[in-house]
Amino acid sequence: AASWVLLPPAADAPDGTGVVELASTSGIELLGGARRPFDAGTGGFGQAIAAAATLCDLETVAIAGGFAKVADDYVDQVRAAAHAAAQHAYARRCRIVPSGLDGDGPLLGAAALALRA
Repeated sequence: AASWVLLPPAADAPDGTGVVELASTSGIELLGGARRPFDAGTGGFGQAIAAAATLCDLETVAIAGGFAKVADDYVDQVRAAAHAAAQHAYARRCRIVPSGLDGDGPLLGAAALALRA
């Protein structure tokens, strides 16, 4: 049986590295040997992007929302995971970038949808 503990990020380590340190000193192994709690998710997210790029022949994927800013290298990690998971060269050519809309992307998208209706 798995045990989960939800801890707020420490003020001096908002990327969650304090949780990783606590886990390692407590003998808890994080999924995939993650350095930070979100590292384990970058591989899965990258694989999902690689699959979408393969199926839809995407040229660019923009990552937005809260996770886009969870760490300075989050988009880089997702990009590396996507390129490693891609089976075809055209899927590896898909550019993965942080959204230029900052946190307003979902709001702007909803507004655009409402204007079209």
